[in-house]
Amino acid sequence: MTNAEKFSDIADIYAEGRPEYAADAVDYILRLTNTPDAVICDVGAGTGKLSRQISERGAMLYAVEPSAEMRGYLAENLRGFPNATALDGDAEHIPLGDGTADVIVCAQAFHWFDAARYRAECERVLRPNGVVAVVYNQVINDLGGNFVARERDISDFFGGRVTRASFPNPVSYTREGWLRYRLSHSHSARAGTPEYEPFIAEVNAQFDADAVDDVLTLRFVTMIYRQLAIND
Repeated sequence: MTNAEKFSDIADIYAEGRPEYAADAVDYILRLTNTPDAVICDVGAGTGKLSRQISERGAMLYAVEPSAEMRGYLAENLRGFPNATALDGDAEHIPLGDGTADVIVCAQAFHWFDAARYRAECERVLRPNGVVAVVYNQVINDLGGNFVARERDISDFFGGRVTRASFPNPVSYTREGWLRYRLSHSHSARAGTPEYEPFIAEVNAQFDADAVDDVLTLRFVTMIYRQLAIND
């Protein structure tokens, strides 16, 4: 199964269950360049969570997504924004010409990329003094091994020259919303498999244990890792 196929059967759940990004974080992305009418490329755009937030602020955006199912939701999310275009492509084959973009972002997707090939594409697609940013919604009390490994990989991608910024982004879930969020991950059990019912029982048990007045709140922060002038 390719990376593009990992979410193809849960695109609808992903669209409904994943949180948006902190508004202050989106504003921060738009301030990464002082270039008037900056062009932003969102790679691995998924269903368009970050793409829509950027487009709503009026920036010129190209949103790149390899999964046809996810790209359908992406195109719908960008409907009505003439400044935004959804494109078929991936991190290793960004469908833009040389020197097209001022900022390249990827949100919740960097760990799926071939980092060396992605960096080469960033260097090709960015204009001089262009900026690359890696964005994640991170639960602040879940900083285990996966988080540590991701931090290392991102630092390596930027050659150790990385600037970090974080923005509070708490998200509150009803039981139904919590279930959609948990099912939206690539490693979650799928309906029709032997693992599904035990997984649903675990999800409900966690909601019952942690919810207050039938609402479970996760303390997300939107984290942004960036490097200026990656192609300088």
